[in-house]
Amino acid sequence: MSVVLLPRSSEPDGKAEAQAKLAACIDDPFAAVMVVSGEGAEIDKVIEVGSARAALDPLRRTVVWVRDVKVLDAKQKAAYAPAGVAAAFVGLDDKVVETLSAAKAAQKFWVEKAFTKAGG
Repeated sequence: MSVVLLPRSSEPDGKAEAQAKLAACIDDPFAAVMVVSGEGAEIDKVIEVGSARAALDPLRRTVVWVRDVKVLDAKQKAAYAPAGVAAAFVGLDDKVVETLSAAKAAQKFWVEKAFTKAGG
C-alpha cells in the first residue's frame, strides 16, 4: 500500500477506525511509515512527494495521512504531529527516526533520506 487516508474524528467511528488503521500500518514489520499531519496546499505537496517516494517500493514504504489530529491520542500527537512537524518517519522498530518540516518534507531528497533511515 502506498497512501492510507485516516478518517476524521467527526466521521462515525472515525477515531476508532483511524487508530486501527494507524496501528496496522505501524505494526507492519516490513514497512517504514511516513505519518503526515494536517491539510492545505503545503501538506498537499508533502503528500505528493511522499506518495511518489513510497510508490518506488510500495511493499516497504507507506504514507499515512492524518488530516485531523484529533484522531490521535496525546502520546501519538507528541510523537507524530508535534508543532512544526509535517511528517514523522516511523522505522521498522516502530519508533520515530526522523521528523521533517513542511518545507523539507516537500523535497524528494529529504523524504528519500528519511525513508532510507526508517528502513524503507
